Amino acid sequence: MEIIDITHTLINKMPVYPGLPEFTMSKFGSIESDGANSTLVNILTHHGTHMDAPYHIFSSGKFIEDFDINYVITKCIILDLTNKNLVIR
Repeated sequence: MEIIDITHTLINKMPVYPGLPEFTMSKFGSIESDGANSTLVNILTHHGTHMDAPYHIFSSGKFIEDFDINYVITKCIILDLTNKNLVIR
């Protein structure tokens, strides 16, 4: 079985759910001034590619770490919509 990573790269100005703060990533330190390169990341658990756990909407629901990885690995169909003029409504 071939495993394909379908996660999206996290970038500044990426679309987020309306009302949520933007994802941001910025240089925080450098080797020259601080002795090490560092990056400051502001992220919510709902930015980018993610899977909601039942706990997201049920106070007694399971957490992501309660699931075996095989629960989310399955067969799929890949649609390449690159360079298609799609209208999202």
